[in-house]
Amino acid sequence: MKKLIALLFSFILFQTICSKNIIQISMPKAGTHLLRKCIGLLTGIPLSQTHTSKPYPSGFYLVDPGVFARGTTHATHWITHLFFNEEFVPFLNNEKSAIFFIYRDPRDQIISFAHYMLRPKIYWYSEASALSFDDLVLSLIESGKIYKNHPPCENINDLYQSYMPWFSAPHVCSICFEDLVGPKGGGDLEKQIESIKLIADHLGIVLTDKKLNHVVSNLFGPSPNFRRGQIGDWKLHFKEYHKEAFKRVAGQLLIDLGYEKDFDW
Repeated sequence: MKKLIALLFSFILFQTICSKNIIQISMPKAGTHLLRKCIGLLTGIPLSQTHTSKPYPSGFYLVDPGVFARGTTHATHWITHLFFNEEFVPFLNNEKSAIFFIYRDPRDQIISFAHYMLRPKIYWYSEASALSFDDLVLSLIESGKIYKNHPPCENINDLYQSYMPWFSAPHVCSICFEDLVGPKGGGDLEKQIESIKLIADHLGIVLTDKKLNHVVSNLFGPSPNFRRGQIGDWKLHFKEYHKEAFKRVAGQLLIDLGYEKDFDW
């Protein structure tokens, strides 16, 4: 009974603070739960009231435009890894919805994904655990085979290109993981505050100093699938041949995303 009352109170609080349906889009291991936690701290939405795309796994990435349209009007907080689809555009300008996209340095995304794949009982575990960690990282850079169509892609560049249009999609708030993570994750406090304010504004929430300080103090740390959450973790793992492979497959991607100015890294 106490749990039911608490959930009811959380729902009423959410309706009071934020009246928008939230759709949160990210590629796997690119800050999904960091953004979810930030939104939860701002709105009061508990994890139990968020939901992810189904069926598993294809529904994480590809859904009928009608499903997306319903999400813009009926989702309390929908967390998904949807690839961009031009047919979604007519549904983006909906005053009832707040749509977010979070992205991350693909080199760190690869390292995070590799560690996640090596957890027992995880979808990719049997194939991933048969490789050395270095070979697993190389496979994630060069080939989509290890993904087993989850996500469906040919290499790291192909994966990111499936999401890139979200950056310029109208009425979508794009958030950089490195800006949102803050000093505890190797980031900058001012950029973190700017990102939190941007998220609050997109939600239509008036952000008080007290609420801002609460979010900043509690954002970094344990959440589902949290490991280290550090910027530049790839530098501890990439060998020279990883760098060479990445530059060959997706060197321009880093420049387009603003993580590098050239191929000299």
